[in-house]
Amino acid sequence: MQHHIHLKPDAISKHQRPQRLSPDKREILRHHLEELLKQGIIAPVSAEENVPITSPIVIVSKRRKSSGEFEPGTREASLSSFRFCCDFRFLNSQTQQFRYSIPDLQELTESFTCMTPNFMSSIDLCSGFFQMGIAPESSKYTAFNTCFGTYKFLHLPMGLNTAPSSFQLLMDKVLNGLTFQSALCYLDDVVVASATMETHLSDLDELFDRFRKAGLKLNPFKCSFAQNEIIYLGHRVTKDGLSPPPERIEAIKNYPIPT
Repeated sequence: MQHHIHLKPDAISKHQRPQRLSPDKREILRHHLEELLKQGIIAPVSAEENVPITSPIVIVSKRRKSSGEFEPGTREASLSSFRFCCDFRFLNSQTQQFRYSIPDLQELTESFTCMTPNFMSSIDLCSGFFQMGIAPESSKYTAFNTCFGTYKFLHLPMGLNTAPSSFQLLMDKVLNGLTFQSALCYLDDVVVASATMETHLSDLDELFDRFRKAGLKLNPFKCSFAQNEIIYLGHRVTKDGLSPPPERIEAIKNYPIPT
């Protein structure tokens, strides 16, 4: 399954200049471009392509920076401490909407009451959106300008207003028959809940087989298996029910008692 971008009939062409970057941010951008090219996620735009819209990019600091793990200015520090983003706002304004329902968060969390979650595994896909390809005829619309040249995405980037719906459709197809039975899925966050360990291993085997056939890869550092307590969509989930994560109520618990 591939992502398609359809422009409105009266779509306007617009080419946006790349934003000026400081020397250190320019080096960070170079590291990100090299990594995306290496992984085959982006490709340079060829001179023969008719690119109607180009977008600027933004380098954003991640909320949790690496604390001295990597030397500043290195490729590792650039990739771990900064996020490469595209400003697709104009492209989104010229794109036809793709209507597909994203699961309701409350409905998903309430679904645990219909299960016996004695054993739970939290599954996270590795760079989820990037695992979904973009149709060749749509790739040119994702073109973005940088001081190093103009590139386009070959895989689905974040920032497109149709991306979440398209990715959820992919996941619903992959997990057809498992959703609300043994698994819950919100975009690239999947939970498998089972009553017994034997059933849990069988449910995981079925899930991994689906992912293997779809060519989807997991992020092992963000997965946890056979737990009796997990954090899912901002809720602490146990066999006894739902509750807020401890860090979410820490400020209230430690609030001074009025005198």
